Amino acid sequence: MRGMALPILLAMTCRLAQATSPEAMAWLDHEIPPGTQSLAMGSALAPLAEDWSAAWHNPAALAWRRRMEFNGGLDSRIRHEERSVSSDGERASTRLSSSGLSHVGYVHPLPALRGGFCWALGWARQAQVDASGRFPDGGWRVSEDGSGSEDMWLLSLAGQWTADLAGGMSLALHHQELERLDREENTLSGEKWLAHHRATLEGLGARFSLAHRKGPLRLSLLVEPAYTLTVDYRQTSSWSHPDSLPQTGREHSGYDLKRPLLFDLGVGWHRPGWQLAMAWDWQDWSALRYEDLPNGEDLVLNQDALARAFTPRQRLRLGVEWVLPAWELRLRGGLRYSRGGFSGSTIADESTADLSSWAYREDPRLALSGGLAYLMEERVALEFSTERESWTRHWLDWATTTQRSEVRQTVKRWQLRMGVLYRF
Repeated sequence: MRGMALPILLAMTCRLAQATSPEAMAWLDHEIPPGTQSLAMGSALAPLAEDWSAAWHNPAALAWRRRMEFNGGLDSRIRHEERSVSSDGERASTRLSSSGLSHVGYVHPLPALRGGFCWALGWARQAQVDASGRFPDGGWRVSEDGSGSEDMWLLSLAGQWTADLAGGMSLALHHQELERLDREENTLSGEKWLAHHRATLEGLGARFSLAHRKGPLRLSLLVEPAYTLTVDYRQTSSWSHPDSLPQTGREHSGYDLKRPLLFDLGVGWHRPGWQLAMAWDWQDWSALRYEDLPNGEDLVLNQDALARAFTPRQRLRLGVEWVLPAWELRLRGGLRYSRGGFSGSTIADESTADLSSWAYREDPRLALSGGLAYLMEERVALEFSTERESWTRHWLDWATTTQRSEVRQTVKRWQLRMGVLYRF
C-alpha cells in the first residue's frame, strides 16, 4: 500500500498545528513502484507486464509466462526540498540521498494440460524514508529528522482460462517501521521541545486481477479490497524552559487502521517493435478509518477529522517502449500525473481564544521517466531506469486575529534504478 503509514504520522504529532501539516504527511512522498521496467514506463505496466513485477501491477499477466525468471534491482535516490515561510521571509533547503536493494523476485511456470499456470515469490521495498529539514517557523527554530522503510513480501498465483483471458491474485504481507525526531527551540524565550516517535505497522493485503489479450490489444483490471493494518506507536517527549523544571512524557498506543479499496484499469497496444500503455487508478482516501480503539484512546485526529484530512486520489499513467533489434536494445519512457489524496481541514485550538486553521493544498504531481534494457544474450538482460517527480504544497501554519504564517514547500525527487533479468 502506497502511503500506509501516512495517517500514523498525522496521529504521531503532538501539536494540533502539526496535525494536518505536510511534515506529518511524509510517507507517500517516498513511495517506490516495484520493478525496473515499471519505473521507466511511468508505472503504467499493468496491461503490458512481462516480468516478475506483474505480481504487483497485474498478477494475471504471469499466466502467460513460459520460462522461469529471476529479477532483482538496486535503487539510488536524491530528494531536494525547498521551504519558505511568509511570516519571516526566510528560505531553507535540504538535499538527501540514499541507495539500497529495491526488489528480488522469482517466477515459476508449471506444466498445464490447457493454457498456463504460474506462481511467483518476491520481496520489494515499497518506501524508503530518509528525511531531514531545518527551517524557521515564526519565532521557533525547527528541525525534523526521519528514517524508515516499508517492505512487502508477495506470493502470487495466476492461471490462463482461455487463449485470451487469464486471472490471478497476489497476497502481500506488509511491514513498515518509521522513526522521527522533532526538535523545536524558541529563539526569544529559550523554550525547547523534543519528541521521538516510533511507529510499526503490519498487515496482510490481497490483489485480484484479470488480463485479456486479443491480437495487439491488452486489457487489465485490478482490485485491492480494503484491509486492516495493526499499528504499534510509541512516543517519548521532553519540554524545558529556563524558568521551569524540565518535563518528560511517554505514550504507547495500539490500534488498527483500515486502508481503503483500490481500483485500477489499464489498456495497452502491443505491436512488433513497439508497445504503448495507459493506466488509471482510484482510491478514496477519505474512507480511511481507525478500528478497535481501546477505551480512552487519545489520538490527535478523531474519525471525522481523519476523513476531512483526505480526498479521493486519482492517477493517470502513460508508458511507451521501442525495440531496436539490431542493437538488442529497448528504449522506454513514461509519465505519471496524480491529484488528490490530501485536503485542507480546520481545527480549533482550544487553548486560545483564536481560531487557527491549517488550510492545506497540494498541487497535482507530475513525474517523467525513461530507461533502457539491453539484451546481453537470449536469457539475460540489463535494465536501467530513471524518474524525476516534483510537487508543491501550500498551507497555513498558524493564524491569529492579527498575524498569520504561511508555508510553501517544493519537492523534487530523482530516482535511478539498475536491474537484472535472467530467464532459464
